[in-house]
Amino acid sequence: MPLVFVHGIANRRERGAYRADRLRDKMFEEHLLVALPGTRGEHRIHTAHWGDLGGELRWNGDSIPQEPGEPLGAPSELDHLLAQLESASGNSRQAEGRLVLDTALRWLPNAVDLLFDLVASPADDEAARALAVLGLRISQYYGPNFSEGEQRQAVSWLLKLRDDEEFIDALAERAPQADATSSFPGQRANQGSVPAETGESLGKAGLAMTAPWAALRDGTRRLRRAARNRALRRPVRFVRDRAAATIPLLIGDITEYLTYRGSHADPGPIVNRVVGTLEKACSERTDELPLCVVAHSMGGNIVYDILTQFPAEPAGGFSGDRRIADWSLRGAQALSQQRPQHYGR
Repeated sequence: MPLVFVHGIANRRERGAYRADRLRDKMFEEHLLVALPGTRGEHRIHTAHWGDLGGELRWNGDSIPQEPGEPLGAPSELDHLLAQLESASGNSRQAEGRLVLDTALRWLPNAVDLLFDLVASPADDEAARALAVLGLRISQYYGPNFSEGEQRQAVSWLLKLRDDEEFIDALAERAPQADATSSFPGQRANQGSVPAETGESLGKAGLAMTAPWAALRDGTRRLRRAARNRALRRPVRFVRDRAAATIPLLIGDITEYLTYRGSHADPGPIVNRVVGTLEKACSERTDELPLCVVAHSMGGNIVYDILTQFPAEPAGGFSGDRRIADWSLRGAQALSQQRPQHYGR
């Protein structure tokens, strides 16, 4: 029994696709052909290799990144900070918005320092003074004189918190006199996080916080966004690197086929290649050993196109007396309800 296999897109000899023929043919022999009429020696498998006629990348694809590249520009300070925090944390909770809180659980003064590292550059002198005053007053509670005993006491309330914003709220409650009364007009104008009338913003717990505290909160939000983006980079790069090698060939093969498909009077190169393989298999066909075709993905569309749009007469095409007994599509969709005129025994 002659069997024809027509492959799909992105099959190139240099990509190792043709080396898979041997395994696939053995699979056909052991799982399909043994169940069909005829002896093992009477079965012939033909593969219609058309990949070399498909899309061809300019410069032989050298413009496609072959290895993960380095981003343009130097890594930001936030990237360096995230790397250090992730290393210290030793877990994957950075996407949960609690890197500062986890730092506080290890040593609260370090978390306070981290808050001020994350704050955006003040827009004016008044905003800078307000943050400086707040930092000085907080350091009176959680500064250099902070003891291990005080850390153990702090852990008792830190463990009740869920994320960095709740940490900001709790810190503001426990050091109310550390707050500065100055408004923060620059922060309001640029980020809109502080109402112009009051210079206050609502924290996560609904508590009013003045602009310096809001600036600390906004810093933790920047960290959270950056951590999420960082967490997504690896899977995005994984998908991108693999798609970069396949998607151009997929689009190229489809557009190449449609552009040079040809016509009934003058079939294109891919049509001729597949028709030639079908005709060769048909020469081995008998009433006892009919023709079987298996097509994958774009190969199924090509076979369907040939069977419905490229009859043998009056010009080239698939001979009318060469009928297919069984046609199997894998990963392909016939877009028309028209029945192939050469389908059937």
